Amino acid sequence: MKTSVVPRHGLALASGAVFLFGAGHIHAQTVFKPDTAPAREIWFSTMQEFTAGIWQPPTNRVSAGDFLSSAGRVVKRNGELAVHLSLMPGVPDLGLDAVDVLPGGEVVLSIEQDVFSETLGALHHGDLVSNRGRIVARNGDLIAAFMIMPPVPDVGLDAVQVLDSGEILYSIETEIFSGTAGLLRRGDLLSDGGVVVRTHDALLAQFHPPPIVYDWGLDAIYVWPGGEIWFSLEEGFTDDVLGPILPGDLLSDQGRIIHRNLSLLERFAPVEDLGDFGLDALFVVNDAAGPPPGWPEPRCSVSRFDPVTGDVVLSWEASGRAFQIEKATDMPGPWVPLGPIQVEPPVVDCGALTHAPQGFYRLRQW
Repeated sequence: MKTSVVPRHGLALASGAVFLFGAGHIHAQTVFKPDTAPAREIWFSTMQEFTAGIWQPPTNRVSAGDFLSSAGRVVKRNGELAVHLSLMPGVPDLGLDAVDVLPGGEVVLSIEQDVFSETLGALHHGDLVSNRGRIVARNGDLIAAFMIMPPVPDVGLDAVQVLDSGEILYSIETEIFSGTAGLLRRGDLLSDGGVVVRTHDALLAQFHPPPIVYDWGLDAIYVWPGGEIWFSLEEGFTDDVLGPILPGDLLSDQGRIIHRNLSLLERFAPVEDLGDFGLDALFVVNDAAGPPPGWPEPRCSVSRFDPVTGDVVLSWEASGRAFQIEKATDMPGPWVPLGPIQVEPPVVDCGALTHAPQGFYRLRQW
């Protein structure tokens, strides 16, 4: 842990993740403190849109392209994810087929339909793009190492995770024959390095599906640092031991049901009487994975303050994937969240300069 103190004049901040306003100084510290609970929030999208019973119209409509949290909030609306893609006017909700969050809070995703970007050109439903307006990988780039016979089709992109090494794990929507690995199925977990990381049968090896040859698909994945894989299927089945498994249920390759679909959506209180809304994209905010080794320490700043209202606007540059500002009135704490876990700044502490003589802020990152 490093601590530095700089004069309050000009609200300049040293590098760090904890800082103070008031008392004539700003104190900055770097803090990385993992907690005991491994999964803090589960972020996901659904296949079916729904009406959230916890909000009033018109903000209570949740689309299949919105990025949601199991805490009962929208992490990013579909329009927010697409705002920097410079799409032609009039493009509807793009859907959300796959998603991951990279270091720095960059969200990468695939969409459910082909569209045209004024800056990037044609975008296909199998391409991996960024909410910051760049193409991360074309669909052909993802499958190139499998030596597909030309012409190479767009096989779609149903699940994705970008590892710290840069390797991209993914699943496809359409079966295709590889010159190096044979038949690639829609339920297989693949690597852009040309390797079948886990076959569909291996993912379900600890379950008890019907004794038939069938591919149930692979709709979403999250690979934990220890190797456990959480996933959802495109189609459900009846397990001989666990009973019905629905497409929106979150499963583990250890043979466990992590969450039933309706339990993931419980805090939204969907109005629609459906047994399953699907699970199309997946990211887990967890304490098992920290920022990649060698990445710089976080840099926090007060980007703006209003002497009239007392509002303090907080910003940061950090290598984590998800962030949360916490606040305390004294350095030992207690620390309380100033807002929800999010992927990018800013955070506004309304009236902070008028409500208390001093305040400490801490940036948590996952």
